Amino acid sequence: MTAGAQSLNEASVAARTATIDVAGVDLVADPATRAPAAEAAERVMYAALANGLAFKTSMGNVLVLSPPLTITAAEMHAALDILQAAIDDAARGA
Repeated sequence: MTAGAQSLNEASVAARTATIDVAGVDLVADPATRAPAAEAAERVMYAALANGLAFKTSMGNVLVLSPPLTITAAEMHAALDILQAAIDDAARGA
């Protein structure tokens, strides 16, 4: 796991608001019920886009990342840093 992915995973575990798998990041409003957090996903998507990271959402609350096969480790770390900052902003309501 890359440092950026590790950091994002640690934030997810601490906040209990997202799970990370190969397909994307699933944002939930309530970990117990797994209720989708579609509004938060939209805020994250637009915050990340404003900082240069484009991705799409699926099912309203799943952030789907599709990096190119030629992405460097440094580019992936930068992308994950942008994503983590956007999730943190959304969690704070910013």
